[in-house]
Amino acid sequence: MLNQSFSEENFKKIIEIQNRKGIYLEGDFFPEIAKISQDIKGLNNQLRTLKTRRLSPIQLEKQKKKLNDKKEKLKLKKENTLNKKLIIISKKVTDNKFKIGIVKDTAITSKPVYKLVYNLENILTLKQLQYNFRKLYKVKQSNRYAIISQLKNLLDDGFPKIILKTDIKEFYENINQEKLLKKLTDDNLLTHLSRKFIKQILIHFNSLTGSQKGVPRGVGISAYLAELYMRDFDKQIRALPQVIYYSRYVDDIIIIFLPPGDNRPITYLERIKELMEKEGLTMNEDPEKTKEINISNKKPDKLYNFDYLGYSFSSGYINKKHVPLRVSISKRKKKRYAKRLLKAFYLYMNNSKRNEKKARKLLIKRLRFLTNNTRLVNNKKNILTGIYYSNNLINTLDDLALLDRYFRYLLYKFNLPVHLESRISSNFSFESGFSPSKLKKFTSTELKNLINGWAR
Repeated sequence: MLNQSFSEENFKKIIEIQNRKGIYLEGDFFPEIAKISQDIKGLNNQLRTLKTRRLSPIQLEKQKKKLNDKKEKLKLKKENTLNKKLIIISKKVTDNKFKIGIVKDTAITSKPVYKLVYNLENILTLKQLQYNFRKLYKVKQSNRYAIISQLKNLLDDGFPKIILKTDIKEFYENINQEKLLKKLTDDNLLTHLSRKFIKQILIHFNSLTGSQKGVPRGVGISAYLAELYMRDFDKQIRALPQVIYYSRYVDDIIIIFLPPGDNRPITYLERIKELMEKEGLTMNEDPEKTKEINISNKKPDKLYNFDYLGYSFSSGYINKKHVPLRVSISKRKKKRYAKRLLKAFYLYMNNSKRNEKKARKLLIKRLRFLTNNTRLVNNKKNILTGIYYSNNLINTLDDLALLDRYFRYLLYKFNLPVHLESRISSNFSFESGFSPSKLKKFTSTELKNLINGWAR
């Protein structure tokens, strides 16, 4: 049976997991424990340098034992101190008066995003709640890479099909809370305390929005709640006649149907819309968000193009012959690259008036970040991102060449100093950076400065 308790034992496991991810909560909330950790690190450094000292074998062993004994005492002290702190937090969290707090943050995206009030009680409670939910309900978000790989194979087989791509409007904000909570109660998998914390989050969210529906976008548990809420909907879609493929990534949906064998009218779009409305959700009928593409017969000229999860897909028939699938970068993502390029140059021009050298260094780092790849900092999973790793399923470099042409245009437009223009033009290119080996290192401070500059 799963241990769902909000105990010092479970909280300690969470802190250990966060440490392995490079997130050191002790440093933010327990300065005395952070000091002990630093002392242990210092002893480890001393142990490593012992061999560089000219000591006899006996002296070497004596010093090693002395340092290891000190280290073991510090480790025991750290463990005991942490246990005492976590016992206090566990008692506070399980007290009837405790409530999880969330706040609204409008600085991240155009849509309101919510986050926890930053204290250790909230962080550990939410992490344990997410763990309980994930283990009991086996919920997880779809894999973007797997979806695009599957679509590439299905869309390039040359067979007639009907493709429906759509989007749920204001997805998180329109989830029916009453229906969601009823499911949690009926399933009876979570403990009373776990369900109580979920209700607290929703009640606090309602007080911030003035509404009685939705889940808070940005709060970790919301993604799990949304996936659970959509399970019945997903099952109903997969059960529809002629469905040969269905995928949903949060609110983005794609369905591929096998065309009917007779001349019956096709009403797939209306059926999907009805199923959404049954769940209290609304289809986003913007032409860019919702498309029904019928390639059920090989007309002389029948081509299609649509964007999905950061990629653009185009194929169809010309003179009844199948046009090989072209997978490129989506329009939205290309615009984002172009916007960041333009902003990087504008920031350089503005900041160089005060300190040209500093502005130049930051421009070079921004261009390096845009046109190469990096490993995310504070991440033990070695997640890679960048121009190649974010777009590695494209099968044409045309968009990269287009971005490079825009890049060269900006170099000309901003009339940079000759030495700087020469350095940039010879070292940076989207097309040449599209390689798994083009990896550049950035510190967490550098990444923060780059992103913050673009966000302003």
